[in-house]
Amino acid sequence: MSPRNVDLSIGELELVGFPAAHRHVIAGAVQRTLAELLAERGVPSSLPQQPTREAEAAFALSPHAAPEQVGRAIAEAIFSTLGSTLGRPTP
Repeated sequence: MSPRNVDLSIGELELVGFPAAHRHVIAGAVQRTLAELLAERGVPSSLPQQPTREAEAAFALSPHAAPEQVGRAIAEAIFSTLGSTLGRPTP
C-alpha cells in the first residue's frame, strides 16, 4: 500500500483561557505534533477526501501547563478526531 499524502488546513483555532503571548509556541507545537502523529501512525483510512464540517476536540491539562505541552495536547485531540467527526456533514 502506498503512503497517502494529506493537506490539513486549520483555518482557525480558538484557544480560550491561554495568554496571547503563547499563541505562536502553541501553534508551532500543534503543527509539529500533528506532523509527527501523521508520520508515525499514518493518515486514518477513514479520513474523507473533503471534510465537510468543523470539529471540536476536548482535552484536559493542568492550568499551569507549558505552551508546548498545550500544543501537543491540542494536536493529539485533533488527530483523534480525524476520520470520525471531520467527515460527517453539518446537521
